Amino acid sequence: MAPGLQRVSPAVGLLAEHPRPMSAQDIDSAGLPVTVIWVDDQGQVYRAGLMLPVGASLRTAGDWLLQSGEHPVLVQAWSEAAGYAVFGHLKDLDASLGPGDRIEILAPLKADPKEARRQRVNSVRRARAQAGAFDRWTRAR
Repeated sequence: MAPGLQRVSPAVGLLAEHPRPMSAQDIDSAGLPVTVIWVDDQGQVYRAGLMLPVGASLRTAGDWLLQSGEHPVLVQAWSEAAGYAVFGHLKDLDASLGPGDRIEILAPLKADPKEARRQRVNSVRRARAQAGAFDRWTRAR
């Protein structure tokens, strides 16, 4: 695993303690601390802390990740991402970042939500019909 990249258990990863607020003097002297998080298909959480220049945007964070190559797992996730969020709120790449922000890399959907719901409903209807249970949706079928 690359230095600076933490592997966090799924239970701990998203419930991590929020960092203490930084003063303007801390930010000017050290830069803008942010955290980049991605959860893979198995639920494994990857997290890396970045120090970006003051006034940085999501695009700046992505450029830093791609150019540095320090975190190959996050680099691949960033390049394949469906979108990005800051503390769970969807943002575009030009959104500015604040001190202590958590950047979440969003994975593409694995299935169409409408089709997945349709399949779940149909399987419940079939099971109820086979069991002979009364169901207003399957009684005429």
